[in-house]
Amino acid sequence: MGDRYEDPVIHKFPNATVKVYKPILTEEERTRRENECKKACAEMFRNMEQRAEKQSS
Repeated sequence: MGDRYEDPVIHKFPNATVKVYKPILTEEERTRRENECKKACAEMFRNMEQRAEKQSS
């Protein structure tokens, strides 16, 4: 079964209209996705730090 979504929130700008769809998640799925995001952010910052160290060497 695929994700289900709430009604979209529509943002209108002078040169664009944007529709934002928010998924309807169980608490377990929301927690799983948040943890996955935290791990990805931590990895990104580690990589940025390593690159900065290499450039300063």
